[in-house]
Amino acid sequence: MKRMLHRWLTKRVGFHTRLAPVIYPTLKQEQFKKFDVTPYYRQRLVRIPSSETHHATVDNHGNILAYRVRIPLPLVKTLTKSADALPPVPITEGTRGNFMVRHFACWSNYNKNNKPNMSTEYTKTSHRAANNAFLEANTPLFNYLSNDLRFLAPVMYNSFLKLTSENLPPNCRRLAEAWARVAINQGQDDVEGSGTYRDQRDVPYGYNCVVLFGDYVGTDLILWQLGVQYELRPGDAIFFFGSVISHNTTGVVQRQRNSIDLFTHQLTRKWLKRMQKGELKRDG
Repeated sequence: MKRMLHRWLTKRVGFHTRLAPVIYPTLKQEQFKKFDVTPYYRQRLVRIPSSETHHATVDNHGNILAYRVRIPLPLVKTLTKSADALPPVPITEGTRGNFMVRHFACWSNYNKNNKPNMSTEYTKTSHRAANNAFLEANTPLFNYLSNDLRFLAPVMYNSFLKLTSENLPPNCRRLAEAWARVAINQGQDDVEGSGTYRDQRDVPYGYNCVVLFGDYVGTDLILWQLGVQYELRPGDAIFFFGSVISHNTTGVVQRQRNSIDLFTHQLTRKWLKRMQKGELKRDG
């Protein structure tokens, strides 16, 4: 722990902060309202260049709304190599572009009991060995990011850890250390102007953590209500409230971008709370 804390404090030396024009309670209150990007186009977004120095966007209540860090190169190389080794899957077409996406997840269904289970993309028999190899290879990366989360938001970190194998149905587990789910996106070449997005099914007071990798050139993540766009180079990671902040990326200038997104499903948390209250039974 002392070594991890020393690493964290060393990386934070000289880190920069910016005050957001909105507070978290407002973002939460407006989570399910239709988002109109038009007023924000009239304002000049503040662009935060990629840097080895940490950067935080905070509200005036002290909530960290977004936090960008750099990942050690060996972890990025392992992520790239292990993702390239995954079996190909069909390209998904959507508002955020056309690319390969996989969801390795402990998630909850949408029926009445919201019982958690493992995603079929993860459990698919023909891909299971390769999927597990990817997760095992990137365990050091997931641990690294989870330790950052521990220092950034200890209450959030501890709440994520409540989804234990003992509390979940048999054969269910978190797949990305603190986070229950990891989405793997490959071959993203989206154009600027693709639709804004909020991950409304994720935990509201819970960070998405997105890590960029590949040999692409040029892309920014726009966080509209915060009035910022973060330049994200390969090896950058950003923590942000993806369920309440409308976001999208600018277009890739050259080649294709890859990313992973670590997150936790809100319904899984709700299921656990209902089970602990005795409203549901934990069964096989």
